[in-house]
Amino acid sequence: MGFAVNLYPRDTADKIIKYNTVNIMNHIMERATIIVDGIVQGVGFRYKVRAGAVSLGVTGYVKNLDDETVEIVAEGSKQNIESLIQKMQNFGEPVVVKDIKVSYQEATGEFKSFRIVIGDMLAEMVEGFATGSMHFEISHRKQDQMLDKQDQ
Repeated sequence: MGFAVNLYPRDTADKIIKYNTVNIMNHIMERATIIVDGIVQGVGFRYKVRAGAVSLGVTGYVKNLDDETVEIVAEGSKQNIESLIQKMQNFGEPVVVKDIKVSYQEATGEFKSFRIVIGDMLAEMVEGFATGSMHFEISHRKQDQMLDKQDQ
């Protein structure tokens, strides 16, 4: 034999239910398939996408495609997905985003986190070293520019 315990007065319980319904409706989950073209492979782009997605609570994956574009499948609120797309457009050097194609579908809820899909391990290692070297060169160039300004 079971029994129910009323923890809230009736009007408070009604307000909680109404708030939760509105809150859920404002954060309807969507799924976006995003194809990014430009200088987006070999420059650390996937790692920046993952960091951005995690910070926004977006789940899914990012992977390099054979045509040198990057595919992102992201699930989250439309607002958070659009924020992720905005972040991608502003990653800065050495990433150059030329085009982004987005298509929305109904979310499936299949993802529990956001991950980077990696390819051949040797190719990934070479890409990682090349990316690190590129970032070092950019930092070195900026340091030289600062020193030149200081000398003037």
